[in-house]
Amino acid sequence: MTKLDTYSMGKVMRLIKRFVFNKRDQQAEEIVDAYVANLRVLAKTCSFGDLKESLIKDRLVVGKNDPATRKTLLQTRNLTLFHTGLIHFNVSGRGP
Repeated sequence: MTKLDTYSMGKVMRLIKRFVFNKRDQQAEEIVDAYVANLRVLAKTCSFGDLKESLIKDRLVVGKNDPATRKTLLQTRNLTLFHTGLIHFNVSGRGP
């Protein structure tokens, strides 16, 4: 295997890992803490760099299984991961 083959294989693997991360939605009975933990595990191998926390937050909003919570999250200015847990608790009544 040449250096170019190895480099190309690494790019393909990163693309596949990012695909899996971006397709990961919250499961029906999955609490938000578990969902965030799973997103963090997936993000570790995606080479997101400084964007990691922001992309986890984005995935949390997009992959939300509750439309009312998603709407509230989308309407929140300066949303952080901490805010998502509080909003989820307040809107759904289920703990983070």
